[in-house]
Amino acid sequence: MNPFAFTLLFAAFIGFIVWLVRKNQQLLRERDLKFSIGAHDTGWRYAPNPEYSGVIVRGQVRNEAQDVAFTFDGHCDAFDWCMWYDNGRRFASDSSSSGPSTVSTAVWRCESLHADQLQMLILPRGQYRVESGRIFGAVAAFASSFAAAVTGADGHDSHQAFFKRAVELKGTLAGFDNAFAVLIGPGASQAWLDEKLQSMLLQWPKGCTPSPAHSVGFGLAVSYGADGLQMTFRQPLSDSWPFWEQFGRLGQELGLRLART
Repeated sequence: MNPFAFTLLFAAFIGFIVWLVRKNQQLLRERDLKFSIGAHDTGWRYAPNPEYSGVIVRGQVRNEAQDVAFTFDGHCDAFDWCMWYDNGRRFASDSSSSGPSTVSTAVWRCESLHADQLQMLILPRGQYRVESGRIFGAVAAFASSFAAAVTGADGHDSHQAFFKRAVELKGTLAGFDNAFAVLIGPGASQAWLDEKLQSMLLQWPKGCTPSPAHSVGFGLAVSYGADGLQMTFRQPLSDSWPFWEQFGRLGQELGLRLART
């Protein structure tokens, strides 16, 4: 290749890389501004994480702080809560690892609202069918027993045990029971699952989730137990403010209802 042409191509390549970096920085600034304004309007606090890194380096040992891109903090009546975006790249930082593949997750958590043991689960209907099935239960029991034998930890599998004693609540809105399984412990209040909450679980702003609530790929799950009240959402559209607003309001609404029971 002509040296002059090679120099031009190399310069163009470097220029393209610089443009990509600057464009990404611009998009991040725009996201931070949009999220800061949205959080302020809802009474929350938004904070980008300075330790976050979106780059995977082969062989690098990543920690959770490097995968959390930003956080939201909120206060509602008698409890505080936090939600954040975890890109999950620490699981894929070593290409030779046989660990789980990268799955980004939105998390909402309130640790001050908790029960002595698992008292509530909301799972996508498809996920519940799989986890409550005999084959999955047998595999989970074996894995739990093996882990207990190796580590000496308690091999009790809380989900599998909870399925055996739980009561399933039925929704009243069309399509709700096809989308979600709502399980509560014996004797727990059932009045909190009204049509307003069912609608919040089912109806998300257009374009803010990868798939609708009734689809197989919908990734929302909720638990309430000894570790507090927690919601997770697999593979969210992380730059969508409507998604985070809905996700945060849903957590607050659930927390308020559980706090009153």
